[in-house]
Amino acid sequence: MSTTTRRRPTPTKRGRGRKPANRSHARRSPRAHARRAPRPRRRSGARAGAQLVALARDHGRDILSLSLLVLGVAVALGVYADAAGPLGNLLDTALGITVGLLRYVAPPVLAAAGVLMLGGEREDGGRSRVVLGVGALLVAVTGLLHVTRYDAAGEDPATALGRAGGAIGAGAGRALEAGAGVAGAV
Repeated sequence: MSTTTRRRPTPTKRGRGRKPANRSHARRSPRAHARRAPRPRRRSGARAGAQLVALARDHGRDILSLSLLVLGVAVALGVYADAAGPLGNLLDTALGITVGLLRYVAPPVLAAAGVLMLGGEREDGGRSRVVLGVGALLVAVTGLLHVTRYDAAGEDPATALGRAGGAIGAGAGRALEAGAGVAGAV
């Protein structure tokens, strides 16, 4: 019976193929290191959530005002130029059904509201009075538009609302017509 011994390859000039004498100095792969010492878990989601809450608390007015400005631009592109794609078409249709012909006034109103919110905070409560006044004006004008311009004969009701005072105007206008008649409502 004969035994054969295996011959080791001869080391090259740069030392490839040789094992280091001391294993502690051997270079380990990143996988081997990761298997030995697991990394601690980071709770970055909770930290990011807390940072977002703090950001909203500190800069909520700024975020809202910039959102109103961006919404005003998007509505302007959708209503005036029909250039905002599906979002602009959706905004135009939704505003038409809601406020009717006043959708053409919505972009400058949204932009003005955004600019006014960038200004300082008023202490006398004037902002709430302005919001109530604009809301009452919205209901009155859309109601008048509904009484004077609504005609659903042979038309889709949503299109007819968009050419008059919208759903808000229909609610206000029908109440006025029921109480005072068409002549009394105008």
